[in-house]
Amino acid sequence: MTTTVTTQDELDAAIEAGEGRIIIDSPADFWLKVRGSSSVVARGSSHVEARGSSSVVARDTSRVEASESSRVEAWESSRVEAWESSHVEARESSSVDRKSVV
Repeated sequence: MTTTVTTQDELDAAIEAGEGRIIIDSPADFWLKVRGSSSVVARGSSHVEARGSSSVVARDTSRVEASESSRVEAWESSRVEAWESSHVEARESSSVDRKSVV
């Protein structure tokens, strides 16, 4: 089953319920946080913070900030900022900015 969420409360509820496929489609001015071992797809102009061992597939013009041991797969024109031991695979015209911890 696929669940589409637009707010942090909806995302948290979908993760808690163990939804199989979660799609984030939130307005660009909202940041949603994905933690733990959750797996989501970011679409549209969504902004997502990936932490822990979370997994995010970034599509369209979404933006993801990844840290800890999170994993991001970036497609289309999505943008990723990667920190610490995060893993990013970038495809098409997506961009990755590898940050260093100071």
